[in-house]
Amino acid sequence: DARDYTSLPWDDRDYLDEINANVCGLRIGLLTDMGFGVPVQPEIRSLIEAAAGVLASLGAVVTPMPPIFDTDPEPDFDRMGQAYGWADFSALSPERQGLVLPAIADWCRRGERMLATDFTRAEVGIAQTRRRVIAAGAAYDYLISPTMGIEPYPAEAPWSADGTQHNPFLFGYRLVVWFG
Repeated sequence: DARDYTSLPWDDRDYLDEINANVCGLRIGLLTDMGFGVPVQPEIRSLIEAAAGVLASLGAVVTPMPPIFDTDPEPDFDRMGQAYGWADFSALSPERQGLVLPAIADWCRRGERMLATDFTRAEVGIAQTRRRVIAAGAAYDYLISPTMGIEPYPAEAPWSADGTQHNPFLFGYRLVVWFG
């Protein structure tokens, strides 16, 4: 998305050109537990493990990975997200702000009162998280994990009191791309 400054530049390669490439010998890490967040639902875990099994049957070396985290790094991401969220939300007209789900609006408003030191601490924590994620994947050519560990839910569902605890897999890897 060209509006997202964190997006990678356009890549015009045709990914289908190599669709029949051999996976034999590729080192693939199987990550089903980040070490925080809600546990992966059994149905989701089963699908990811089945996909990994297909890759292994085609000759890839699939290795289960231990959790990457032993503490929850999400609060740093949450604080940084509130700061950015407030910047975007506060620029909306009152009418447009009124269209935002109340829980999301309240979350954005918490960014208004954030001190620069809090934002800086969050960015330092995010940098540590990023280093940890990169180090965990360094031994592999590719990682396979769920995108989210839970079944989809309606977009208008209430925001979880646990922030992004429902998607620890997106959280960690978004940071690698975002700040890459």
